[in-house]
Amino acid sequence: MAGGCILKKNKLNDFKRFLNSNFKKKFNNTINTKYYTSIQNFESLLTFAKEDFQNLEPFGNDNLSPFFLVKNNIIIRLKVINHTHLHLILKNKNNKSYKGIAFNAVGNKLGESLMNCKKEIDLIVQINNNIIHKNSDFNLIIKDAIA
Repeated sequence: MAGGCILKKNKLNDFKRFLNSNFKKKFNNTINTKYYTSIQNFESLLTFAKEDFQNLEPFGNDNLSPFFLVKNNIIIRLKVINHTHLHLILKNKNNKSYKGIAFNAVGNKLGESLMNCKKEIDLIVQINNNIIHKNSDFNLIIKDAIA
């Protein structure tokens, strides 16, 4: 988001102090904290995506797409796309497989966790609503991993 204002030069430092002070008061307790809406499994997310997800739209700055915790996933296939993203085939404890993508994950902690995972892993995900609108394969956007 963008915004603008007009200031006198001699008030610029006061304005900076005001912004920094208010930002710290409002956001200090939420920085570096992971949130998710609920714990789900792949089957419930698939049903939700097909039947109810569109009722939450439109998504944007004031209405973020929800995050979900999906537990006990096994990575059965992993592919690097454009040296940047990870495309995964995952399997749950019910032996159902599904697709996930981790954008810009190569070279960071999330990518390292996913690429080196040899056991079950819990994932924080979002539903890929762009895929749903195109009637393509259902998949999830992987935002974080708990090994």
